[in-house]
Amino acid sequence: MANREQRSKDKLKMKKKKEKEKSSAVSSNSSNAYMPESYISKLTECRSRMQSSIDKLINDLKPLSTGRVEPGIIESVTLPELRRTIGEISTIIVKSARSLLIQIYENGALSMVERALMDKALEHLRLQLSIDSADNAITVNFPKLSNEMKNSLLKVIRQKCEECKSAIRTTRSMYLQQMQKTMKNDLSADEQIKLKQNLQRVTDEMVDLVVQAEKEKERELSQ
Repeated sequence: MANREQRSKDKLKMKKKKEKEKSSAVSSNSSNAYMPESYISKLTECRSRMQSSIDKLINDLKPLSTGRVEPGIIESVTLPELRRTIGEISTIIVKSARSLLIQIYENGALSMVERALMDKALEHLRLQLSIDSADNAITVNFPKLSNEMKNSLLKVIRQKCEECKSAIRTTRSMYLQQMQKTMKNDLSADEQIKLKQNLQRVTDEMVDLVVQAEKEKERELSQ
């Protein structure tokens, strides 16, 4: 009987040890704190949702460029009628420093692509894209931006970055509210503090990524 009880205790200790190791992967400062698996999962889920906001921001910032054009600028543009992107229904080739050639292999999609490109141009301050179509191919010419247009694009960049930061902070608040419903019963006072610190640390890291993306894009436009 004693041996059986000892084995049970050893199993419990091993389980707690593994959960502590998982918790330390979330934050090095919490390596000595026991945290239930459910809260570690919540932090991971929260980080993933924040990362989705950043991924969307990066895609939104791609067309805002003054340098050599790349397929990535337009390949993620959505075609509402097909619920697919331009990159999914075509091959995009760099034709020159300021132009791209879109070779479409989806029948009947030419006008949809044209419309989607012009909508994207309008969204980004009427970039005045020049589009030449023939058969199932479209040549997209990108204008050289004036200083006035560069300044306008900088405003759009800053606005989109602020919206992303706001989305990240909203996600933080949402997950904090979810965890507060149970943490008082599940965690000690010190563990609650550590959990909140971990959540804030994740938030700060994600906001820093947005700031870096903003600075990088501003440097690109200032060249």
